[in-house]
Amino acid sequence: MKKLMKGEYMNFSKKTFAVAGLAAAISLAGCSSDDPDSGTSVATSAIPGIAVDGYLAGATVYVDLNNNGKKNAGEPSAITDKDGYFSTAKDLTDYCADDATSLQSIHCLKTAGIESGLVIRTFGGYDIFTGEPFEGSLATRVAVGENGVVGNQMISPLTSVLVDVPEDDQQAVLDVFGVGSMELEADFLDSAGFNANSVNGAIKLHKVVTLLADVFTKQYEAFGEEKNFPETPNPIIYKALANSIDSEGAFNSAAISAAFSAAQTAITALYNADEKLSFPGNANGTSAIANTADILGLVDSALPNSTSFADAKNRVIGVETVVKKMIDGDSDVAAAITEASNTSSGMYTAIENALSGGDVDFIALAKVDYTAPDYGSVAVVGGGSFANLANKQLFVSYSNSGESGSGYFFFNSEQGASGGELKVCLEYNDGNSATTEFEETDGVLLSGSWLSLDDSKLILNLAGSLTLSLTDKGTTSNDKQRYTLSYGGKTRSWLSDDGLLDELESQNIVQQPTSDATCAAL
Repeated sequence: MKKLMKGEYMNFSKKTFAVAGLAAAISLAGCSSDDPDSGTSVATSAIPGIAVDGYLAGATVYVDLNNNGKKNAGEPSAITDKDGYFSTAKDLTDYCADDATSLQSIHCLKTAGIESGLVIRTFGGYDIFTGEPFEGSLATRVAVGENGVVGNQMISPLTSVLVDVPEDDQQAVLDVFGVGSMELEADFLDSAGFNANSVNGAIKLHKVVTLLADVFTKQYEAFGEEKNFPETPNPIIYKALANSIDSEGAFNSAAISAAFSAAQTAITALYNADEKLSFPGNANGTSAIANTADILGLVDSALPNSTSFADAKNRVIGVETVVKKMIDGDSDVAAAITEASNTSSGMYTAIENALSGGDVDFIALAKVDYTAPDYGSVAVVGGGSFANLANKQLFVSYSNSGESGSGYFFFNSEQGASGGELKVCLEYNDGNSATTEFEETDGVLLSGSWLSLDDSKLILNLAGSLTLSLTDKGTTSNDKQRYTLSYGGKTRSWLSDDGLLDELESQNIVQQPTSDATCAAL
């Protein structure tokens, strides 16, 4: 096997290895507009739903019994499937059925004593539209129908902003986005339930929350780590936004600025309530709030209420590209906003062409210099090698500025399976003996599972604690196989001479290790 990677590197943080359970995030979208009462009887204790922001796959969805914004021990949970669904699949497969396979049952969300008002939250996962890790979390409150049926639950940015709003006041918030309560229950990114107002409002909300959460996450490491802090700042921000939108009667810069201040006050209170923690000081949201004003205008330009279903995915990807550039601090953000605001721009032509031929390379799209855009690298060419992973193995390695690492991925499954068992042998050295920020190992063997999102995207769960997305990005001009690995909100590109090897046919395969020692030797 040859080296796979040149250039960027991969870090495995202690936090990543310490996370309990599959770290994933899901935005649920749910109740069919054709049959809003379809669902599961309360007696079965199953809660079906779907996640949407783009659709979120491989995300953790859980019942937040104590409504503290984080998954605690004993709280029921499941993983969303390749389409963002849980408990009941898009094709109506019952993941909670008695005869469900072990791979199907990981998508089953069950709880005892389902009542209206229970909070469901999500975290982690991957946006199907971009293939990128989903940062943050979403939520909704369970609704049980008068006939005792729990319908498919929508979890989206629009449901998230309403979680802490009294029922009588919710329509006032929805009116700001031009959305009715029935539209809130529909899958607004599906052709049957598509609603341009809902798409506009949901994208505005989530992108604003993403930009504000990025500021708080960087300033306050307690999120997801300390007992009295939620998994992410999102629940705090959504609650603050709901109050400020209701007060302002609008979703504008004034409401966002007020929400940022209110969220800052709430976070300060969490630190003050924990005697062990030292408050790091207030976060500076000036730049992020300015960016949110630009995003509101961009969404109105790219996703007006006249947007068609056929154009929605392209436009959502365009907006997400600008948000990523904002978070990365790129110098060409203003030029990217201009390009993404023009629905006839080269950006949307390039996205449409890439999607019509297979997929768009979102990382390449975000790296385009929009002062003089060249879209030659944004299309994925020749991707789709994950169609059958039975008895396949893949080798990856990197070296960058003293840091080095490599890994062997062994896919074990039946022929044609959409998921299966996984073994991964990893080694990592950060190149700096003075730091302890990252785990280092000469070789550790991890067991886990893989789940196919489609022919080119996989979700990998290792040892119940490390979740990655592996995407086949096709071939380069030099006929190298190109992959991306996404983890912890970061994505890196990899190159391979060999790509996937068949253990039954290839002469270059290696023997699967059986222990840390044999992994280190390999």
